[in-house]
Amino acid sequence: MKCDARRPCAGCIRSHAYALAHAPQGIDVPQEPDCTYDEGAEIPEDVETPEDREKAGILENKIKKLETLLRILDWQEDPSRGCSSSGSDSWDWVTPNNHVSPDTNPSSLSEFDERMGSSSNLPNLPVLKDTWPPNIPPLDILRHLAEACFTNHAQTRRLLHAPTFMASLLLDPSDPRFPVLPLLHAVCANGSRYMANSVTAHFLRRSQDDYGDRSFSEEQAMFARSTMENCHTGENLLQYLQASIMLGWYHWFCAKWMDVHVLSGSTLRMAVSLGLNLCKPYPIITPSPVKYVPPFLPPAESFTEEEIRRNVFWMAYAMERLYGCGNSWAMSLSDEEISQMLPVTLADFEAGLPISQNGRQWSHDADLFSRHPEDHTDPFILYIKSVLLLSRVKNMCLRSRFQYYPDLIRNTIAEDPRLNAEFHAIESMVDTFRDTLPAQYKRPIEGEVVDPLLYSVVCTPYIAKIFLHEQFAAIGKHSCLSAFQCITSARAILDLLHSVTTTEYELPRIGLFPVLAWFTAGRVITRFLKAAQRENANDQIDTLQAEITFVLSTIKKLGACIPLARRYALMLDDHLQSMCGEDIAAKVRRMADEKEAAGESCVPPRDMDAPEMQETYQGEAYLAIRLSRPQVGYFPK
Repeated sequence: MKCDARRPCAGCIRSHAYALAHAPQGIDVPQEPDCTYDEGAEIPEDVETPEDREKAGILENKIKKLETLLRILDWQEDPSRGCSSSGSDSWDWVTPNNHVSPDTNPSSLSEFDERMGSSSNLPNLPVLKDTWPPNIPPLDILRHLAEACFTNHAQTRRLLHAPTFMASLLLDPSDPRFPVLPLLHAVCANGSRYMANSVTAHFLRRSQDDYGDRSFSEEQAMFARSTMENCHTGENLLQYLQASIMLGWYHWFCAKWMDVHVLSGSTLRMAVSLGLNLCKPYPIITPSPVKYVPPFLPPAESFTEEEIRRNVFWMAYAMERLYGCGNSWAMSLSDEEISQMLPVTLADFEAGLPISQNGRQWSHDADLFSRHPEDHTDPFILYIKSVLLLSRVKNMCLRSRFQYYPDLIRNTIAEDPRLNAEFHAIESMVDTFRDTLPAQYKRPIEGEVVDPLLYSVVCTPYIAKIFLHEQFAAIGKHSCLSAFQCITSARAILDLLHSVTTTEYELPRIGLFPVLAWFTAGRVITRFLKAAQRENANDQIDTLQAEITFVLSTIKKLGACIPLARRYALMLDDHLQSMCGEDIAAKVRRMADEKEAAGESCVPPRDMDAPEMQETYQGEAYLAIRLSRPQVGYFPK
């Protein structure tokens, strides 16, 4: 039926009349027909339900994750992408084949300074946006500082997931996935150690703040600490922990003993409060009156996030343990309170592919130092094992000090600590770890390539031997095994130092623990030099002086870049002067300056059967006990 285009139309009139005539009882029918001819349909407004909002949130999160994945893929294909506001003025980070890789030897710092140091090579830096955080360098400088950390500091690549972190820098600062301020400041403070001064100075000139006499790295470390204290709201706790670890590295680099001691202790306790010292399937067992405290961190959303948490704990643990090797202070966490798996290899970590727990080792495994599964071993995993080994050595030394020292003072000591089962077990662990290292990991130096993590691993058994035996060494007694262990371990460390100085490798990249190892070797050799002087062993005095000169000159040269090395050089010089007198110290000091000026780094030949001279009463007392019972324990007949 056709419509007659009236209002109301004929069709609506007939329909209304029919409705009036046949309406059921109790149903009201309007008196006038409701004609809708030629009217647009009213579209009702959408009513947003909670379910709709939840679905929208899920879709938004998926979009954000896809955007992050795209940024990660872009960074993996071209790490320099997005580093500069101008493609023609982009900065080239100097690495072999322009690729950032921890397994290759980066080009020298001097070459980087030459390429980056000229102000004419600086790009046109972008103007800071309103949303860009204050006191943070522009994005191009920030990315280069981060890349400097990943390239030159091996531990950074385990503390932070490099592709994810570099991609997060491209986000808007208001995005919740943008790194927190303390972490950015800590990255800047550490990264500036490896960059040309003119690069950071350029930012200082652009900044409106008054930096005074402080350097860029000092300012960034100060900002990291202040923002960590002021911005801590209970969110992003893992990032605050990462920032705290990096700030501890910086304090250790600057030889700020008390700062790094306090910070490393608080960092490790924070890691424990986040439950990072434990790993499933080991539950937290509490007494019945104590209520279970839920974890502060939610469950990890991915394999990568889970491994980052594990790496963060091991980095906090390693910082406190390695720093603690240079002093006799008590440690913050007992090894018995750790039930954590060792990390995965770097390739598996950066790939983000889930790895089964089957075959992975735990910190409490009985064969931790004797078994190194091929699929679950790399330099960083061995590095963590070496830290665990040093921790057990120091714990035993601290306990033996409190157990035997009072009897030694009263001259009533009845037993040589080296004869008990614990000492024998610890020393056996040290020997086993050194002997069972896989062949491909026993050489930290291959040609001109140096692996800083492996270098620390190889140094660890010798440092552990010195820590175990130095307090018992009766220098001067041919039958004293402790004196022999000290001198052979110290000279093994000198051999490793000689090997690295004969390459083109830049020593500032070697890390901080090797500097402690070199200083310890120099301190031990100084004791033998004093004993040789007392016995007028002129044939040994020249050799020992040459060895100390080599150590002192190397550490002093490194002190131009690392404040910690400069402090150790002063300590070794003071120790030499107090032990051997001003004349010997002045002679060694003069020889060290001459070698540093001439660029020499060779170690003179030496006699490994050098006579050992008596020095300490403590070593004499223990030696008398051992000689009275030569067949007890592990000592040879």
